[in-house]
Amino acid sequence: MSHMGFGGTLEFMSCGVPCVTMPHFADQFSNAKCYTDNKAGINLTKVDRNDTDFSKLLTYKDPIFTEEECFKAFHEILNNPMYKANVLKMRMQSLSTGGRELACQTIERTYIAGCDHLCDPETAKKVSKMSLCSTVCCSCLWIGILVALIVFTV
Repeated sequence: MSHMGFGGTLEFMSCGVPCVTMPHFADQFSNAKCYTDNKAGINLTKVDRNDTDFSKLLTYKDPIFTEEECFKAFHEILNNPMYKANVLKMRMQSLSTGGRELACQTIERTYIAGCDHLCDPETAKKVSKMSLCSTVCCSCLWIGILVALIVFTV
């Protein structure tokens, strides 16, 4: 079971392990959706907590799944070979795109060559006005998108 943060999602996929998902916020919903859309996992949460009202995010007021639903999800994941086969397909796709090696090479090339050409000048101006380092922000965003494309291209 995982909340499906990006690091955990990569670990499950790189090990070829199907997952019962329970996302809470941020990227966890899209990571869990990727897993469940590809039939590599089952999502226990039926509640969309991707909300800007933070009072809704502090805790679950009502149970989001029952003990029986949890048991059924784990029983299904462990006994239906489809989930394992599908996560192995995702793993193979990830490996065939260059994976870690390509991501490292791209990050190194970006570090050497810079990334100003990757950023929209207007966005960079707005970001720099907020006292943030636009180069670092653009690099992180671009690298995050690149890694996501490498890993989740199915």
